[in-house]
Amino acid sequence: MSLLEQALTTPYPVLLPLQLLSQQMTAYPQHRALSLRLRQLLQEGVTEARSFDADTCLASEVLAGLTDSENQSSPELLRRALYFSAALPLTDLNAGQRKRWRSQALDALVNDWGWSSSDLHWLDQRQSWAPSQVLKERNQIASALLTVFSRLKGFIAARTLASEESAEAPAADTTQEDGDTRLPAEADEPPVRIDKVRLNRLQNRITALFESAADKIPEINPGIRHQMAEDKMTLNRRQSMWRLLQGSWNPDQAQDVIYQSESLIRVLMFAHRNGLLSDYSHLAVYPDHAVNNFELKALINDIKVIPQPRDSELDFSRDPVVTGWHLFVNTGEKPQSELSRHGMEKVSDLDDALNFSSNGENLVRTIEVFSRNSWGEWQVAYLTGSEVVHEALMQVLNARPLDNPVWPELQVHCHSQVRRVVIKKRIESLFSDITSHFSHPGAPPYLFQTARFHLLESRLGQIISHDADSHAHLLKILALPRRQFRRWQIDSYALKDTPLRYILEKAPGEHWQLWFWRNNGKVSLFIMDDRGSLLTEEHTTSAVKDLLQARLSQMNTLNERFAGTEQREPWPLILSELEQHPETLVFSHVRRKIPPEAYSMPAQGMTASVDTERQLTLSSSGQIFRQSELGNRLFQELATMLSGGKDTVVPFLRDIRVENNRQLITHMQYVRRIEYYLSASVPRAPVSQPATTQESATAQTGR
Repeated sequence: MSLLEQALTTPYPVLLPLQLLSQQMTAYPQHRALSLRLRQLLQEGVTEARSFDADTCLASEVLAGLTDSENQSSPELLRRALYFSAALPLTDLNAGQRKRWRSQALDALVNDWGWSSSDLHWLDQRQSWAPSQVLKERNQIASALLTVFSRLKGFIAARTLASEESAEAPAADTTQEDGDTRLPAEADEPPVRIDKVRLNRLQNRITALFESAADKIPEINPGIRHQMAEDKMTLNRRQSMWRLLQGSWNPDQAQDVIYQSESLIRVLMFAHRNGLLSDYSHLAVYPDHAVNNFELKALINDIKVIPQPRDSELDFSRDPVVTGWHLFVNTGEKPQSELSRHGMEKVSDLDDALNFSSNGENLVRTIEVFSRNSWGEWQVAYLTGSEVVHEALMQVLNARPLDNPVWPELQVHCHSQVRRVVIKKRIESLFSDITSHFSHPGAPPYLFQTARFHLLESRLGQIISHDADSHAHLLKILALPRRQFRRWQIDSYALKDTPLRYILEKAPGEHWQLWFWRNNGKVSLFIMDDRGSLLTEEHTTSAVKDLLQARLSQMNTLNERFAGTEQREPWPLILSELEQHPETLVFSHVRRKIPPEAYSMPAQGMTASVDTERQLTLSSSGQIFRQSELGNRLFQELATMLSGGKDTVVPFLRDIRVENNRQLITHMQYVRRIEYYLSASVPRAPVSQPATTQESATAQTGR
């Protein structure tokens, strides 16, 4: 484990010892120690000095022990490891250094390997290797170290299991025929002792350094080069991908791609994480219109401020947790660019960047979410589409560990040419408001709006989201039963200038309340129970008093029935009328007196009941109409009886019972549907023809 820990930062000096240990673990207990090879050479009469050099013997033993199943690049990697660890650049030695025996031994060894002078020159120029070559070398080192670690875990598991089985097995009779007592072959082995905490920490370090993930920024230089800074690089935009190239752009030559991604921020973070960007680095863009110079410089300045992870700040003893966020909004994007060229992007006074202008356009096109964690890992999630704000917010909200009440630091960056200040402030305000809201235990739901409605709620330590595509869909969510009343937190731009926002903010709770709003010949009803579930109705009628009296009577009947069943006092019943100021559009409400008729059940009228199988039964004037008998003709038969061929007025339901349910909103939903289907089934009188004579006109008007 010590060698593996050293290999994560300086791999070359320990690759050969690690490979030897790996081979010995595979052959155990038939493995052979390196000292036996030296003794064999002495017994064979070998006297050549370089044959007894520790590095040479180690390399010979390891290379001879490679099997066909080993990676084809393993021999060359191990040879390079020996050459680099010797620290004798053969192409840069002077005459005196070449006469030393270690230089001569190394020269003879590389000749045996078949290395040419150009190969040696390339190796001696390791500090000038291209980033693409460093990445290739890093991948080979990672493969070798992962193989060794896998064998180490397998060896530990096998030996631990063998020790446990030996301890649990009954003592065996080891007495031989000659009377000697011998222990089993493995009895002399020391017990397996392993520091599991250290092993787990080592595994986490290896995972953080070498694990590949779609959003993760890879580290390509585990001790291969001292400095990785590049003087010249080019960002090449091809189709939907950003490519990082070494040097200047040359369309006539094939150039190695250092790194590529659909996210520009991910490419720039890769350059910064691996030290490619420095104060004197020049980064060109081709084609030059892919991103303007102002935005690129601003982004690089923001990225270079992000500090590299320090060893003292890393914690591999537990699962990784996010320690910081950076949101890069609309990188390379120009919202409303077509309208901006014609000076038409401002078409109303609706300034919400997430629901801009009368078209309700979301100006946030892309968000690249950068996060760093306690293992030193960097990740960039590239989000695009109309719901990027919601997706980014859910990532941030659900990344905080349950035992940490403090949210990691979050910074927003936006340098797009169109409305960058408005967009940046809006995202900062929204994220700050929501994270602060859910910092408190038991926080109520939070509603915000982009192209859709999003209702966020905390459950069992996680933030879940109920999403609504339209206003009608949102009303269905609001009507769902709730366990307790909690006043919602609503984003400052959500449901703006609507009675729904006013009701959700002003509802008192612990009441049954009916709000009504008269607007343009229509009457909107809002029914809320004691837990905050809300039902909305809209009617086109001039008989507002009859409508309110019917609903209040139904609510009062249910209230008294539920109170009697649960043996408690009935909930207070409140009636309020909503009013909107014609100029400011601000809502207010006025308490209205509930008419006495609402507290008494009508002597006659229709009643309904819904059994446990959701079968409907209606009764009126002593007649009973069952859905189980009439099926789809239920409402038609009842409507025909009620109309009598002349009167087309459909009465309101007098009472309703729903088995195994004590939710006001559920009962009122049934009431609304029953009255709707019944009204639609009433036969309509034929349309009268225009009057042609004075006599017919008088007859039609009744005058």
